[in-house]
Amino acid sequence: MKTIKLSSPNLNNLTVTGCILVYVSVILFGLHSVNWFSDLCSARIFLLSAGCSLTFGSIFAKSYRVHRLFTYTSAGLVKNKLLKDQQLIGLILIPIAIDFFIVALWSSVDPLRKQPHDLKLQISAEDRRIVYQPQVG
Repeated sequence: MKTIKLSSPNLNNLTVTGCILVYVSVILFGLHSVNWFSDLCSARIFLLSAGCSLTFGSIFAKSYRVHRLFTYTSAGLVKNKLLKDQQLIGLILIPIAIDFFIVALWSSVDPLRKQPHDLKLQISAEDRRIVYQPQVG
């Protein structure tokens, strides 16, 4: 259908893919494994970063195409200045590459690790001889 073709299905698919990546990263935030903690944290960050870049990048690219269309319509240059999906996908890949580079650099320089922190000691209300040491991390 012409309406679906005009909505840029390729960019719509990138938006949906980005949303799925964000949802998968949220699911990974629910997993707590002591053995795989560092790898899970890195995967969460990569997926969340790539998902946000894909989602907002594709929406921005579609908005940029509409902006260009209306800007050049008044000048009569529509045929020459219409952006194709491949050009917009290339525009979307730039922030994804930047995100990947930054997160990879961050993961290599300062990898995420789990360090428990002690909280204030708590005395049991039932037996004053019992003291609890709560920890977070």
